[in-house]
Amino acid sequence: MKLGLSVDSEWIWGVLIDNDGQPRYRNQLKTPLSAQQTAEVITSVALSMQRMFGPLTLVGINLMPDCWQGALSNAKEVLTDWLTTHLSVPCQLFNPAVIALAQIPNLPQGNVLSAVLDDGCELYVTDQLCRREPYRHVLDLGWAHKPLKGYQSLIDGLTPLCNCGSDECIRQYLSRKGIERQYHQLSLQHRTARDIVFGVDDNHAWSTRIYRIWVDQLARSLSDAVFRFQPKLLVLSGSLILHPDLALTLKSTLSRYCQFDALPEILCLHNDEYRFAEGAVSMYTVNCAQPSTFTA
Repeated sequence: MKLGLSVDSEWIWGVLIDNDGQPRYRNQLKTPLSAQQTAEVITSVALSMQRMFGPLTLVGINLMPDCWQGALSNAKEVLTDWLTTHLSVPCQLFNPAVIALAQIPNLPQGNVLSAVLDDGCELYVTDQLCRREPYRHVLDLGWAHKPLKGYQSLIDGLTPLCNCGSDECIRQYLSRKGIERQYHQLSLQHRTARDIVFGVDDNHAWSTRIYRIWVDQLARSLSDAVFRFQPKLLVLSGSLILHPDLALTLKSTLSRYCQFDALPEILCLHNDEYRFAEGAVSMYTVNCAQPSTFTA
């Protein structure tokens, strides 16, 4: 049995995979406020699964970028140290952008960008993915805390300060909380990110307006990476890519900021809440903590 977990700032999504690779059990729990409390919950869940279904051979964990934002800067290290000490089952942590890359059977030759738009956002680039050492040729572009390109207060609105001290970070606009904040700022009403995305097809006026602004912000934020790396493929994943026309709409919007012949193919990995948890299990390798050899 293998246990896959995906942790964001609100929920821990868990899936138990049997020896045939099939989901055996799913559950979700509220995410605690700190990394150590989360580690304690994960340890408790692993022990419960072993009592109910038998021994576990491994635990794979996906961490969304905005877990415990504003908490200790070493929250990931705290989580890792606790699990290493208290969990008897082999355990590894992964980033969602790398998990998304690993779910594509045949990556094209050349550079590939992987953008996650969910509880936080992140952007990675690779020129080849080694399945047994997935971080070896992968580079984190530090995208979330770069300033939003072409920022205009009348279009993009004002934001509270990010935990890094800036008020124009990409994550302030493109994340799940970012699109919800923009909706509230313009309409003075609350609507979940999921309802905003699906409200477009229902011709909901505010949802359509905010979604169009968000897609333009996404295109602006990606344009520098597209220009620099000339990727053959752009992979989008996360809970904000649910609209069926996103790939087409984004490519059209990107053409305003990049030459059309330089635009990559865009692939949206539509997923339910458990996809990253299942992906963390499939990503588990004997030794993945290798330094990146990718040169920007």
